[in-house]
Amino acid sequence: MEVFKETLNMPLDEEADELCKARQYERRADRADTRAGAYSRNLETSSGTVKLNLPELRQLTFESQIIQRYRRPECSVEEALVEM
Repeated sequence: MEVFKETLNMPLDEEADELCKARQYERRADRADTRAGAYSRNLETSSGTVKLNLPELRQLTFESQIIQRYRRPECSVEEALVEM
């Protein structure tokens, strides 16, 4: 289950990096935003519950392409894993 958790959290961080135009703690002149921590969200899958750390940004709204807001996330996550 730990591998599944890491497999889902890594792309979430990469998406946040793309929005910010810089990695976490990286200083760049063209940086669009900075991180403001993360919040936990439980994801119910057919394999069990996975705890995700969704990044928060200071100015921009973080909306993941993998886990869509206000929607039952299991189907979108499983589709993304199949594509990977």
